Amino acid sequence: MQWVSVAINRPLAAWFDYSCDVPVELGARVMVPFGRGQVVGVVMRVHQQPPEGDFTVKSVTQVLDDKPLINQELQKLLAYAARYYQHPAGEVVHAALPVALRKGAENVRDLPRLFSLTDTGRTALGGSLGEKQHQVLATLAERDMSAAELREAFKANKAWLDDLLMRGWLSARECWQGVVEDERSDVPQLSAEQDTIVTTLNNAKAFSVHLLDGVTGSGKTEVYLHWLDKLLENGGQALVLVPEIGLVNAMSSALRARLRHAVVTHHSGMTDKARLDTWQAIAAGDAQVVVGTRSAIFSPFIDLRGIVVDEEHDQAYKQQDGFRYHARDMAIVRAHNNNIPIVLGSATPSLESYHKVWQGGWQYHRLAERIRADAPAKIVMVNPQEGELVGGLEKRLVRAMRATLREGKQVMLFLNRRGYAPLMYCAQCGWKSECPACDTTMTAHTHSRRLQCHHCGRQAPLPLQCPSCMSTELLMLGMGTQRLEQAVNLHFPQARVLRMDSDAFTTAKQFDEAVAKIHAGEVDIVLGTQWLSKGHHFANLHLVAVVDVDQALFSADYRSEERLAQLLVQVAGRAGRESQGEVWLQTTQPQHPVFSVLHTPYIDQAKRLYAQRRESGLPPLTAQALLMSTHRDGARAAQALQWTRSGVEQALGRDEALRWLGPAPALMPRKDGKQRQQLLLQASDKKHLQRNLPEIIAWLNAQGQALGVRVMVDVDPQGSD
Repeated sequence: MQWVSVAINRPLAAWFDYSCDVPVELGARVMVPFGRGQVVGVVMRVHQQPPEGDFTVKSVTQVLDDKPLINQELQKLLAYAARYYQHPAGEVVHAALPVALRKGAENVRDLPRLFSLTDTGRTALGGSLGEKQHQVLATLAERDMSAAELREAFKANKAWLDDLLMRGWLSARECWQGVVEDERSDVPQLSAEQDTIVTTLNNAKAFSVHLLDGVTGSGKTEVYLHWLDKLLENGGQALVLVPEIGLVNAMSSALRARLRHAVVTHHSGMTDKARLDTWQAIAAGDAQVVVGTRSAIFSPFIDLRGIVVDEEHDQAYKQQDGFRYHARDMAIVRAHNNNIPIVLGSATPSLESYHKVWQGGWQYHRLAERIRADAPAKIVMVNPQEGELVGGLEKRLVRAMRATLREGKQVMLFLNRRGYAPLMYCAQCGWKSECPACDTTMTAHTHSRRLQCHHCGRQAPLPLQCPSCMSTELLMLGMGTQRLEQAVNLHFPQARVLRMDSDAFTTAKQFDEAVAKIHAGEVDIVLGTQWLSKGHHFANLHLVAVVDVDQALFSADYRSEERLAQLLVQVAGRAGRESQGEVWLQTTQPQHPVFSVLHTPYIDQAKRLYAQRRESGLPPLTAQALLMSTHRDGARAAQALQWTRSGVEQALGRDEALRWLGPAPALMPRKDGKQRQQLLLQASDKKHLQRNLPEIIAWLNAQGQALGVRVMVDVDPQGSD
């Protein structure tokens, strides 16, 4: 008899103890009684003595795995993540498992069969055979083929192939078939800057963090490729993280074209079956290079030797609900645990990363020159208040777009607001299209003829009359991507226009097909949100325009200026990748210092913003945790946070290194029918914050339970929720 501590997929901080009368390993799944039912759990500890306490210990119902699904290295990372982000350990552990395994499915690989020609089959090939039999045997005499390949090439179904197996002409074996290209693309000559960096990375054998700061088009991906090729020449595995699904295929295609290693992808757009297959291939060591979005950081590697985090500055690496981890930061922790190097690449590194470099903890590498472009893009700023707007586009911009199209080149327009218009307004009575459940307005979507709240998802039919006074004088105020598309079609009726946003494309496959059209020259003007602001190389793209820069200048988020500077650099980097391009900005604030980033190195802008953060006492020079509460009664939500603050201050005493801000309503106080309050805790550094967080969260949970209020915590918050 032994006793086990089990992590269960519930929002509870504790593990749960059970007795078990059969051997079980750490990291294996078990079926256990919980509440009135049976649930799947993961064994996190094994004890030889029963737990202390006056309570009945229930027994494990069934051991589901004879081997660990989560190895000790990954267990260590998950335990750290649960502790650092103050999130229930059971939910953290189960987040690392595919959906099928969370539900208790058997961990058996469904591998395709690979067919080979036997000696008996070679003999039969010289005899009398049917035409189809001869074709199949002759082909297999040259190379082995999978069942899928044989079915596609010869319409050979399972029964027909089983007959050849019975005759002894063929043999079959189960074999995982990763995507490995037969032919390698040409290897370009490295620049002196690239060669120096690759040499440094090749010599990095232990844990080290390398910040690769390279202007757009400077060849950061080429550095990754050379390093990974050398890193994996004797085996092992590597992880390459990208911030968005749309970048997964672009990065994996580049890797497959150059590396003689099995490359797999991992992202939320894949089916549950595909994600399970990938997970099992990684756990078996078959998959050598994994390209994925943030959740790929919890993949079950068995021989991880290096990590790349591309576009490390991107806020998409931070999970914004539930388990609020930051994949870049967890990647650094995993590299440390495995004593391996990690590369963080970006044309616009985050202030957090610069902070680490300036403190002397990380190595810094700079790629200052673009590989292909003859000269930096030409920057043109137009003030829409001084010029003439037609359909949201300044006339000079329209003329520049027309000249670009005449030269056979492409145009890209950015507007980070989807839908047709963010507000419907009645000119008679002042009615607004307000969301009934949120403190915001519903956006008009003309394609679906619906009003939609982009925060809670509620929808309503697009009204033809004012719901308040029945007037037909309804105005659509502001501009979204659908309205911009309409304006572009009016200006350029002969142009091939493609709108790319989450309304137009709902799957990764659709996005990849659209990107392929741009590469193939089947699109003249592409417009959309910031989906395309990074990571893509469009050789024929000449003019890029940001239609409304000002919406990012007036924000309550202290990170907004940093993010705008990053967006401007990334957007400018799309223009003229192989010749001098043009970048147009429509703004009423052309003298704002953030626009200097388009004429000077990004690091100069970063130093200016870093100095502001130092003066204001804000991250990355300090550490923060955001305590949140939600309830239909806003006063009760605020009370839970106020009692938490009062209790902690009384228990811990006056701590000058801790600063409380709030409680106060969230920037959007009401969301999805619930009132939301926030309490910001700021500490002198992360170590001090982490030392105090367990007791603070215990107080928070106690007040939430006492008042019936839902409470949450966001460690290292990246924006206002």
